[in-house]
Amino acid sequence: MAFIVSLLSGQKIKRKIVRENLYNFFLLTVIIFSFSGCPKEHRETPTKGITTIYADESLSPLIFREAERFHQLYDEAIIHVKSSESRDCIVAMLNDTSKKIKCIVTSRAMNSEELSFAKQNNIDIQEYIFAKDGIAIIINSKNKVKQLRTSQLDSIFSGNLADWQLVDRNAANSKIRIALPNANSGNLEYLSKNLLLGKKFTHASFTGTTSREIIRFISNDIAAIGFVSICWRDSMDSTITMVELQNTSPPDSVKQISTEFFGPVQAYIALGYFPLSKLVYCYTRDDDYTVSGGFTTFLLDPSPSGGQKIVADFGMVPVRMPIRYIQLNKNNLQ
Repeated sequence: MAFIVSLLSGQKIKRKIVRENLYNFFLLTVIIFSFSGCPKEHRETPTKGITTIYADESLSPLIFREAERFHQLYDEAIIHVKSSESRDCIVAMLNDTSKKIKCIVTSRAMNSEELSFAKQNNIDIQEYIFAKDGIAIIINSKNKVKQLRTSQLDSIFSGNLADWQLVDRNAANSKIRIALPNANSGNLEYLSKNLLLGKKFTHASFTGTTSREIIRFISNDIAAIGFVSICWRDSMDSTITMVELQNTSPPDSVKQISTEFFGPVQAYIALGYFPLSKLVYCYTRDDDYTVSGGFTTFLLDPSPSGGQKIVADFGMVPVRMPIRYIQLNKNNLQ
């Protein structure tokens, strides 16, 4: 009988365990069903969330303003802007295996090496052009040079023309002191390819890590010359002159004005008269349903409250917004 009692007691214990297991299983099933049955709420949307945009330092005044305006429109969207050089921005995005870098803004297009790397590593990236920029050649206002031919500029930056008196008899009686950005600058790459035609820049008297540093150096040195994006124009005071340029090797489309000098004015940039004009690019990941994607859409928005209006406000040329030209005389075409 003792055996039978022990057996019955064991059965009772087993039944209790089974009941507890069934209860736990039922409870777990209810929890899983509850969560799976509810629609999933996206943690981040194009107008809600936090993101970091990598932007070319030369464009930072524009991109900071764009990010500020986007936040004003969508207060749940927070955008941090990290300024770097174009090459650094592109490398950061291509090497980001976590895919946290979803948007970059550069002052040049990705080159064949970078595009090949993206293809080989199955990195799906969308390219958007959202502005046309002008590279302003700047000198100290005490220097009497107001105009330069692109051939002279080539000679200055390549080191073949080293004295201001050889440029203009009214210029500063001094050796030319060149201020350059660092080697990964998109503007530096553009000028090396399109102005110097592949030649290297001569040794710089000053290398700035930011455009503001270059402006400050030239502001304090009568013999200095350098270049910055036109979006920095509001950071320049009366100590800085933006030089007018004559294109000595103009494309056929503007040969009729090849003897003229043009400053980095919005209309001249748009018409192709100013010779140092280039496009601004935005790159995003293909499946970007985040704040970064919303910000990209905003950059391309031509409405009065959109990003293209801000591009125009900075003296650059918006690519999706019509420009009205008012010809009063050569010096104040708008």
